[in-house]
Amino acid sequence: MSVEAEVVVIGMARVGKSYVGNCFEREDAPEETFQTKEGIESCTSGIKSVLFKKVEVPGTGKAVDLRYTDTPGFPDSDPENSVLIFDNIVEYINDKRPEAIIWVINPSKKDPEDGKLYNRFSLLMKEFKKTGIFRAVLINNQGSKRQFGSMSKKKKAKSAYATQISGYGIENFTNEDHIYYSYYDDLLKEEVLKIVCRAIVSESSHGKARTFEDIRSEYEGHFLQSTLENKYGDSLKSDVAQINCDISYHKETIEDLNTAMAGTPAGAGAIGVGLAFFSFGLSDAAGATVALISNVGMLFAKQDSEKKIRILNERKEEKERKLQSLNLEDPMKFAKKEFGEFCTILKALKLTDELEKLKLRFRALTN
Repeated sequence: MSVEAEVVVIGMARVGKSYVGNCFEREDAPEETFQTKEGIESCTSGIKSVLFKKVEVPGTGKAVDLRYTDTPGFPDSDPENSVLIFDNIVEYINDKRPEAIIWVINPSKKDPEDGKLYNRFSLLMKEFKKTGIFRAVLINNQGSKRQFGSMSKKKKAKSAYATQISGYGIENFTNEDHIYYSYYDDLLKEEVLKIVCRAIVSESSHGKARTFEDIRSEYEGHFLQSTLENKYGDSLKSDVAQINCDISYHKETIEDLNTAMAGTPAGAGAIGVGLAFFSFGLSDAAGATVALISNVGMLFAKQDSEKKIRILNERKEEKERKLQSLNLEDPMKFAKKEFGEFCTILKALKLTDELEKLKLRFRALTN
């Protein structure tokens, strides 16, 4: 019996979201499942969801019924379309609650302006953190046929990509160990399946992303000094709650792995398919490619979660210290930070008129 999972792919136009989806179509398919074409304009005009039945997960003997949901690229060249597209994607994700949201990035063009563009764009991606859904970044080196004959060459290529995307603001969307690299076309399908497998066993909280109008209302509310201190405190409390959720997930993972490594009948029954998916979907840093369902693989996974717990506890302590030492100066810094973020979002959506009006209003509030 196969597991069903849905992934929603998001990102700018022409990064290969539709191209990735076509990797799952049958070899004898008469035409592309998701339309692709040459040029600079997005060829996906609406949200399109296709179910691929019994997609084999390499090396596990398992299969997944994968619902691949393609979305239009945004921001669009027309600012009004950009807001509409973003809102449609937010509403779809809030309603359908997919197992994973994948931000597709194609850094192959190596445009020097890419860093600024992606960093600006990442603040829109930050919104999807609020959903509590598993999020991953897929580096899509679309069109490359080059394969690597040795692990050292693969590591060198990964290091080069990691350096290139270091200024893209990916941390606004997900964790560093949720970045998946497809160095050439033949790896695209496998990398997506790694994300799916990791998502299936990941703990998620039930939140909602905001539409653009909701984002604007909340940001502008933060600019009013009477609400600044409470909003800053609420932001820190929300961060602590999310960190606690992440710590709980890693603790449960360690318990499951300990049970499985003990080799008890209960362990085999409790872990089952989920552990197979977990070990396949681990990041490169955690040794995802080690032999599946082996003690070695599970030990790597356990050590990875133990390390994450230590890091998360450090972040939690830092946030709690800030909560205890709130003063009037901190909220004003927070307001300026929020103002800068919202200006960046307006730039990303090319809403230049609204941006100028916001700057005038903020000056009036802070003078």
